[in-house]
Amino acid sequence: MTGELFLDGIEQRAAALLPEEVHRYVRQGSRAGVTAGEATAAWDRLRFLPSVMRDVTVVDTATTLLGTETATPLAVAPTTMQRGLHPDGELAMARAVAAAGSLMVVSSNAGSTFEDIAATGVAWWLQMYVTA
Repeated sequence: MTGELFLDGIEQRAAALLPEEVHRYVRQGSRAGVTAGEATAAWDRLRFLPSVMRDVTVVDTATTLLGTETATPLAVAPTTMQRGLHPDGELAMARAVAAAGSLMVVSSNAGSTFEDIAATGVAWWLQMYVTA
């Protein structure tokens, strides 16, 4: 199954499960949806180049992201209104990210308190808007 077909299936399932206005909000992204559209094209250009004939018995993906140690080189981007998608909102995301040993960037418009998010044990940063 190609990535495109897999992602189409996820979107179709989300459309069937979520209230229409919530699905539209998530699908569009911010403002005019330009970044969401560009992200799809960027993922289409990404190619993995496998290394063959190498011992992959032990693989270590741990790294440090700006001083935060993580088990993976990935972080979860800030997403607002997560309770519209799941009753536990950011807390469910924080628990999953903590279990993966990764990093969560919490939206400045989170529906959960920062204290509750921190209590999950997740490594987290806060999204900040700097105004001039």
